[in-house]
Amino acid sequence: MNMGYPRLCAFYKDKQCIEYLDTHLTNVAIISANIVSKSLHGKIYEEMDKLALISGLLHDIGKAMNLYQKEPGKGFSGHELVSAIIAYNIIVNKCIDIEEKSFLPIIYAILVHHQAQDPLPWRVSNLGDRLSNIDNNKLFPDLLDKLLLNLLEKFGLKVFSEKCIRKAIESSEATLLNNIHVIPRRHSYVRKTGLNKEYMDIVAGIEKMFPLYNEVLDSLEGEEYITMLHILRILSGILMISDKYVSVICRGDREKALSNPYYISIEKMINTICKEEKLICN
Repeated sequence: MNMGYPRLCAFYKDKQCIEYLDTHLTNVAIISANIVSKSLHGKIYEEMDKLALISGLLHDIGKAMNLYQKEPGKGFSGHELVSAIIAYNIIVNKCIDIEEKSFLPIIYAILVHHQAQDPLPWRVSNLGDRLSNIDNNKLFPDLLDKLLLNLLEKFGLKVFSEKCIRKAIESSEATLLNNIHVIPRRHSYVRKTGLNKEYMDIVAGIEKMFPLYNEVLDSLEGEEYITMLHILRILSGILMISDKYVSVICRGDREKALSNPYYISIEKMINTICKEEKLICN
């Protein structure tokens, strides 16, 4: 079926695609937005369902990168960094209708949505090598802007122009290519426990890819700052739960997953909150 955009893969098993990217992003977005709208109440959470929706739609968009799609046996290590860079460029270039400060929780949630498995610098440990070995500067497939436009408009999010989305993708390519040197190489990065100097240098390098993030966060004071930190943590937790449900329970070995109390509680919560939604499990 010709959808007007590339049908990319979100997960491979034995080098065969068992979950499409648009399906995965859609499911995670639906669950994330429903968790907010149906379980969180109060002024502090107003409009947070929109942030959860956008986070879900963009959290794995970095998996669209050509090197991930063309090398299925090598996995998607570091995709959360790529996803966050794309989301950042879409938002700061005002491609979508969203409040100025709202990009903070979205970027944070996307960057750390695999934090429970490993800290981000460890998870991107082979991305630098893979980027440095590419043949050209074209990191993303043609018509990725069409996929993004379809996903955003499908949920009623106002996109100001397709040209802006295309520019955001180009800016993301430039950010990645210009910052390969701050992404740790597997051959030189030794995983260690604790916040050693090498670890902190990598964190500082990643922060430089999001120049407005700390600038806006540092401009907040008092109660506004505390509230923002709360929203950052809440949204990141919601995205982690939604992604785990889709990746492990919906897509994976459900019976094996439900031998773990954590996944039992996730399934009970999602079944209660999203009982009226039609999730597509590959």
